[in-house]
Amino acid sequence: IEAVNLPSCVPAEMDLDKIIAKLAYDKHTLSGKPTMGLLRSLGDMYEINGTYGQEIDPELLRRAFKINMAPGQTITNPLK
Repeated sequence: IEAVNLPSCVPAEMDLDKIIAKLAYDKHTLSGKPTMGLLRSLGDMYEINGTYGQEIDPELLRRAFKINMAPGQTITNPLK
């Protein structure tokens, strides 16, 4: 991810509550819960009963985002 200049952590200045709230509008949100494809390894998707999209608890996402916050680091948009 970093090799192609994409952000690999959540910028410290972002609000986790706002990130979680915005997920409700993501095309991968089904029945009010974020649904994501998870990798076992590069090119190997995690699957249950033939389904690759897995519901993710918003609180689990919040904790994961918090762990991956970049304290004091501002991440610029690589597309600018």
